[in-house]
Amino acid sequence: MRIERSDILSQADYNSLRPEFRAEVMALKDERRFLLGPYFCFLFENRKTILYQIQELLRAESITSEEKIQEQIEVYNRLLPDKYEIRATLLLEFPDEVLRVTHLQKWRGLEDHVHLLLDHDVMIKAQFDPEQFHPEILSSVQYLNFALAQAGTEAFLLAREIELVVSHPACNDREALPDRIVAALRADLKSGLQ
Repeated sequence: MRIERSDILSQADYNSLRPEFRAEVMALKDERRFLLGPYFCFLFENRKTILYQIQELLRAESITSEEKIQEQIEVYNRLLPDKYEIRATLLLEFPDEVLRVTHLQKWRGLEDHVHLLLDHDVMIKAQFDPEQFHPEILSSVQYLNFALAQAGTEAFLLAREIELVVSHPACNDREALPDRIVAALRADLKSGLQ
């Protein structure tokens, strides 16, 4: 379900509720965060994580104009999963700047090499946000969409094992998603079907 203007709290109301809301969303993000290898951090998004990002951005940048608020709502709504979709933010994390630049140059083309693999049989390719592309270097923040369609959603809900796979020649890793993430994503998909 899209985030509407009526979902956004005023700065004063948000500031009063922020400690509790922030603690709740940080716990939620911990449940939805998956580290693959030494550099890949996937955060599987839902409506609450996106709403938090909007509120935090408005707070940090002291945005109060209706036009700017609506603009941010539209930007962040693009990160919300629709029916038959799983969305994630991919953060490429490095201990130092030299390693970051070196790896991000080597990993160009990563957008063709990230998949979900269901029961070693059904492969669902991640679609990367084209606005994050730069021809010479990969951005360290990417927005992914796993478009499942109805058949893929049914397979995801029934799969015994769900792996996240990165198969780029310069960085190759795969690992089964933990039960906590699978359960959260299944709940998201089921709520989208209602």
